[in-house]
Amino acid sequence: MLAPDPERMTNRKGNRFGGVAMVQKRSQISRIGIEDAKRRRKELVFVDARSATSLARDPSQVSGAIHVPLKELDKQIKLLPHDRALVTYCS
Repeated sequence: MLAPDPERMTNRKGNRFGGVAMVQKRSQISRIGIEDAKRRRKELVFVDARSATSLARDPSQVSGAIHVPLKELDKQIKLLPHDRALVTYCS
């Protein structure tokens, strides 16, 4: 079981990843703020949706995040854990 650590939601330059992320649970999509993601981290799965090129340029990730490029997300969604909400981020 993954244990992502939203406390590490910064890149190598110390910039925080985007202020909100999208959460998907049971076909519902909503926004979640970083502080809420920190509080709920045990019930969330973080998905880094950056391209391979972007990830190579800055390999910083939320601890425990799964990398699935956005353009592949619809093909790979069935392979992701379904027991927790998914939080995607790409910056």
